[in-house]
Amino acid sequence: MKTAAEQTALGLVQPGADGELPVRLLGALERAVPVEDEKTVARRVDQVTAEQRSRPACKPAPDHPWRRPFKPEAAGVAAG
Repeated sequence: MKTAAEQTALGLVQPGADGELPVRLLGALERAVPVEDEKTVARRVDQVTAEQRSRPACKPAPDHPWRRPFKPEAAGVAAG
């Protein structure tokens, strides 16, 4: 990482009229939301897993491009 003087020399940072780099103070950070306990997380994972199992599996149609084998010669590319 380059120093402030190097960044200024390269034109990456423009100093103010007094030669100081502009600084902006950030506000106070908000407290993080408490993490859920292990039982709550486990219950939610079980719910989502059950929902996913209850939905039918999505399969592409038999003529879908993903189901066709890749043939380089059909694409105009020499094999090997």
